[in-house]
Amino acid sequence: MSTQDSKRRSERPVLGVSVCIIRNNCVLLVQRANPPFPNLWSLPGGRVEAGEGLAEAALREVREETGLVPELSGIFDWVEIIAPDRHFVLAVFLARWVAGEAMEAGDAKALRWVTVEDLASIDCTPGLETIIIKALR
Repeated sequence: MSTQDSKRRSERPVLGVSVCIIRNNCVLLVQRANPPFPNLWSLPGGRVEAGEGLAEAALREVREETGLVPELSGIFDWVEIIAPDRHFVLAVFLARWVAGEAMEAGDAKALRWVTVEDLASIDCTPGLETIIIKALR
């Protein structure tokens, strides 16, 4: 194990947010352009910046990745991802699409509105299917 790997593993968990935006019984996913999990499909989201509230971070990340400003309903779940070199704790917000068309930007390589049935045919980040099923109940 290199010194850098050892250092990464000893760092504290990274706090992040994800936003499950619902429109017509579909959820908006972004295809990640950058690590972690490049090319996998996920909810829009990212890291919380120092001094930033969770809801503020959620709205910022959605705006940066999709151009949308959804109506947040609040935190409805959380996810912990422990990867070989990282540890993430994500607050997952439920949101409603209000208006406008999503366009990929920032860390988003592509965007897609999906149903639960669509998830079987795409590569997703860990735990995503469980979150989407819960959100669409």
